[in-house]
Amino acid sequence: MEELLPSFTVIPRKSFLGLDKNSAHCFTMRAALFSQYSDFFGLSTVKKQANVILVDGFGEFPATLRFVNQNKSKPNKIGIERDWPERHLLSLTWKGKSSTVRFFQQNLDRSISEIKSGLRIGSQRVRFEHIGDIRFFVSFS
Repeated sequence: MEELLPSFTVIPRKSFLGLDKNSAHCFTMRAALFSQYSDFFGLSTVKKQANVILVDGFGEFPATLRFVNQNKSKPNKIGIERDWPERHLLSLTWKGKSSTVRFFQQNLDRSISEIKSGLRIGSQRVRFEHIGDIRFFVSFS
């Protein structure tokens, strides 16, 4: 039987919805999921991304799981020194994948309105459930 990864829920913020200054359409996964997900998809400093498919009852939508190597020891501001260790994270992104952007916009219209009106986070939730291989079932509440 194929290994299934733990499910997780995300509360959409500006970057998830593409409402930030970079129109990011992404989110950073919880650190507790890093080891299982990076091992399953073989992600590392060498292999930095893997394609995944998000599905609901009506279609399939492409996304990319990315390995992020954060090094905050070299800030852009002159005169600031930091002794912070490197940090490895996973980010799920769909920037530039128009069908996936539309999928989230259509299902998260309430959260989009709430954030555009000034709230920091929306009231809706997005659940990602690994259903095998590179596929994740996505549901909204």
